[in-house]
Amino acid sequence: MARSRPDPELLRKLAAATGWCAALAIVFATLSPIGARPHIAGFGADLERFLAFFVAAGALALAYPRQRGWILLAAVGVAVGLELAQALEPTRHGRAPDAAVKVLGGLAGVLFASFAVKLRPLGAEAPGSVPARAAERITRWPKSR
Repeated sequence: MARSRPDPELLRKLAAATGWCAALAIVFATLSPIGARPHIAGFGADLERFLAFFVAAGALALAYPRQRGWILLAAVGVAVGLELAQALEPTRHGRAPDAAVKVLGGLAGVLFASFAVKLRPLGAEAPGSVPARAAERITRWPKSR
């Protein structure tokens, strides 16, 4: 029984929704009072920052593959801008090392998305899948004379 392949447009929409939801969560977590900031049990603050920007930038880079450069530039701008904006909240403080961790997370997310798409573009058949094997047989089919 052959598995149906996922719809590339649906995957792009899912990646876009994930990326934008992660971006909104980043803004909320960064600008809310320290007592309202969500935490992931067992994760340090730096790992949380890195993963948040990794997920947001990576998902957006998958959803908008032609805009990866702009997404990376936006991740850097948002990281620095949000750290500066923390000065507006009395219980928060923006720091350059925090911004650096966020920038590295965004860079890693965009790079991961770039390599993932190069390995298997959205909607491409997995190597060795039934449709891919059938296509191989057709291309190797002896030509009639």
